[in-house]
Amino acid sequence: MATVVLAVAAPPLARVALQFGPAEYFSLVVLGLVVSIALARGTALKALAMIALGVLFGAVGQDIYTGTPRFVFDQRELYGGIDFVSVAVGMFGVAEILRPEVAVPATSSAFHPVPSGLASTWTRSANARRPSCTDLGWRYGDFHAR
Repeated sequence: MATVVLAVAAPPLARVALQFGPAEYFSLVVLGLVVSIALARGTALKALAMIALGVLFGAVGQDIYTGTPRFVFDQRELYGGIDFVSVAVGMFGVAEILRPEVAVPATSSAFHPVPSGLASTWTRSANARRPSCTDLGWRYGDFHAR
């Protein structure tokens, strides 16, 4: 049913969208940002910070209309912008590494130079007995390279 409604409504919506100017595009962007704040979990300040960071990352690169470099800091690699997949994988990977898996007692005043997420991963005996896929691939590649 939704497909039929979309197929019927698409041509008139396309005619309206072709008449959009800069003011309408700006209004759509602001509407999207306001909806993002409204739908975000947590405080509005966190949502606003998330949006500001996203806009900042989105502004990096060469402007598609004027060719003006923005926030590239004379680095040729940044002229194409910041790759979304690289940022997403990096953020989730770092979050997984730094996430504490074992709670540290509140009375413990010992200094731990390694985050507890890494420490528990390195010291867990189950990981010592069972090699990971990365470990097996490294050993397989190392064995066949000789």
